[in-house]
Amino acid sequence: MDFGMFVLTVLALIGTILLSLLITVPFLSLVIRYRAHYSPRALGLPDSDSPTAPLTPSSTFHTGPEIKGILHLLSRIRAQEGWAGLYKGICPVLAESLLGGFVSLLYFGISSPGMGVGAGSSYAVAPRFGLAAFGWAVFSLLLNLPMTVILNRSITTPYRLPYSPLRALRLLLSPSEFRAPWKIYALPGLLPTKLLHIAYLVLLLPALRALLVPSFRPASTYPPGEDWGDDVAGAAGMGFWGGMGLGTYIVFLLLSTAVLCPLEIIALRLSLQPLSGPTVAGSAPVHPAAPGLGTNLPASQEPPLFGTEEDVIHLRTPESGGEPYEGLRDCWRKIVQEEGWRVLARAWWLTLIATAAAGFS
Repeated sequence: MDFGMFVLTVLALIGTILLSLLITVPFLSLVIRYRAHYSPRALGLPDSDSPTAPLTPSSTFHTGPEIKGILHLLSRIRAQEGWAGLYKGICPVLAESLLGGFVSLLYFGISSPGMGVGAGSSYAVAPRFGLAAFGWAVFSLLLNLPMTVILNRSITTPYRLPYSPLRALRLLLSPSEFRAPWKIYALPGLLPTKLLHIAYLVLLLPALRALLVPSFRPASTYPPGEDWGDDVAGAAGMGFWGGMGLGTYIVFLLLSTAVLCPLEIIALRLSLQPLSGPTVAGSAPVHPAAPGLGTNLPASQEPPLFGTEEDVIHLRTPESGGEPYEGLRDCWRKIVQEEGWRVLARAWWLTLIATAAAGFS
């Protein structure tokens, strides 16, 4: 690729990303806020008359603002923050997309198919699976993880972020994270949850597709030197499983939602939980809505709130939720105990659509 063609490709990439952000960022903001909303069950009367009997969580009533779904959340954002509230986090999304697209362009080249690492690449399934594809997916994860944390926090914070990137980071990161950004990789349970998610998509799904899905492409149609075994669908090109294999694969894709959707919600919750560490004497406790306020950013420089009334969503804090999440398993347990298992299925239909699209891409 000559230099002129490279410049045109980069400009086309930037234009495409900007256009897509105008459409995808509002939807991304809705999904992230909906899944991040903390809605603990209200405590009801004890099961017995004993004065020492503990209160029992209600299965019907929840504390905090009630959000019934994506459309209800959209109406709350419009009422309290206006249309501009839907574009919170657009700068981190743009930075992540440009970085991922540029690295992918350099790695694969202009005409090479493969997996992107931008904001929408979580469900990309490489046409050839194996350790190489998994290695690239892990590399893209490590490249994007800090930006993903910043993105999630910039969307869920009730504050209007400053235009200065440094001041915004001072607000969104805890003192420990701001002084040593690499500690973001040590957020409890976040990296293992993301790795498990990637392994399921990049290793397990393509392997099952190669085993179960028959190829309807005759071997005689392959170009010279290209073997049917090099194709994902061609790995089952003998048609051994036939329609039964295809049906089994479709059922497996549908059931995968029950695994992938909770993993996505747990990863989001873990990314919003700031890493604690040494704080300034007399400062307020670290709060997920603004982890750096009062420490990295003096209280006198507190930015204005984005909305005019109550927060659009409620975030889990040490005051409202008790002990922090300690990892994947602990986060799962506390979500089920405090909010109910239905929280782990929020926006499940999005995971289903994305998994099906990735499974047949």
